[in-house]
Amino acid sequence: MAWILIIASYAILLVCYITFGKPIAEVLNAFGYSSDGVVIGIAIAFLIVTLWTLGEARSQSKFFKKREKVNADLLNKDEQVGSISFSQTFSANLIANVLGIAGWFFLLTDEFAITNGLFLSLSILVIVCLAIATVARIFSSKIMMNAKLGEIVWSLKYVLVEHFVIYGLLAWAFYSYSKFSTVG
Repeated sequence: MAWILIIASYAILLVCYITFGKPIAEVLNAFGYSSDGVVIGIAIAFLIVTLWTLGEARSQSKFFKKREKVNADLLNKDEQVGSISFSQTFSANLIANVLGIAGWFFLLTDEFAITNGLFLSLSILVIVCLAIATVARIFSSKIMMNAKLGEIVWSLKYVLVEHFVIYGLLAWAFYSYSKFSTVG
């Protein structure tokens, strides 16, 4: 199962490079930078996202391990309790994080930024990306783990609180700057 996860991670890295690398490489080549820098930059960004996802998956996996232990104590020892592996939680959270980042790249357009102002557009975009990542996290967990929706949301409580605080502060900072700035 670990090999599948490693191969899937490299496949996601390749898709990210194909999707985002070409436009970024063209811009960097115009300024005299090589495409090797783009590959290194995307690899470092993917490494950061992967490490962040490991923490989120660890939190969710810890909840399911505790739930399995309680269920095993309540049930007869002979009965099998459904097990949710760490790779399932990691995959579900990685999909959600990549979709949130992809939402950022695909939704941030010049027309959107010009119409609303740059910093107001960024604050709206942060909230939209939070919504995309949250919905993707819940549904990918539901599909991969075959657990009840309430259990999934409860297993993600620390991750969701962390995201709402971080993204909320970021959106508030962009919004506040948009009110006091003459730039955006």
